[in-house]
Amino acid sequence: MTTIVAGTDAGWRFTPFDALPEEVALLCRSGIPAMSAIQAATSRAAAVMGREHEFGSVKPGLAADLIAVHGDPLTDIAALRDLRLVMQAGAVHAQSTTASPAAAAAR
Repeated sequence: MTTIVAGTDAGWRFTPFDALPEEVALLCRSGIPAMSAIQAATSRAAAVMGREHEFGSVKPGLAADLIAVHGDPLTDIAALRDLRLVMQAGAVHAQSTTASPAAAAAR
C-alpha cells in the first residue's frame, strides 16, 4: 500500500500558507477523494513523521492548529482557500468574514 502525504519541508517562513490547500486540491484533481487528501495534510502526515502523539488530529492533549473555512471542502475542495478563522495553539491569529481573493478566483 502506498501512503500519500501532503506538506512541505520548507517551513512556514518560506512557503505561503496557500501552498498547502493547492497541494490538497492537486491530490483531488488526481483522483484522490477529498477526505483522503485532507487527511494527507493532517493525520497521515503526522503519522508518517512518527508524531501522531503530538499533532495531526483534534484530541485532548494534542497540539492543534485549526482552520475554519466557508463551505464544505468535502464537496468543493476550493473551500480550503476561503479561510474564515485560523487558530494556532488555542489563539486566534486571523479571522475574516469575507471571501479571500484566492477563493474568489478559484470559484
